[in-house]
Amino acid sequence: MGYKAVRYHDEHGRRYVGAFAASAGSAVIANAVLGGGFQVQEWSQQNLVVVPMLVIAIIATVFVHNRLVQYGAGVGLLGIWTHYFSILQASLS
Repeated sequence: MGYKAVRYHDEHGRRYVGAFAASAGSAVIANAVLGGGFQVQEWSQQNLVVVPMLVIAIIATVFVHNRLVQYGAGVGLLGIWTHYFSILQASLS
């Protein structure tokens, strides 16, 4: 990774990782409220995937200066997103 990218992440990482955490938190709430209200069958399964994303994002926000945690968060999110799109988004299959 180039020096500018590392510096940018060090200076602004909490903001964009925190924004992702806020987005994941909003998704959990929206899935619970709207999914139950509109009888969407997949909402509970989607929350089972989104909650770990939220946990990973919070950990990555807290430990933004620890490179090992950041790489682990990226690998973890990639795995979760792969599962989400391959299993829970049947319309994409």
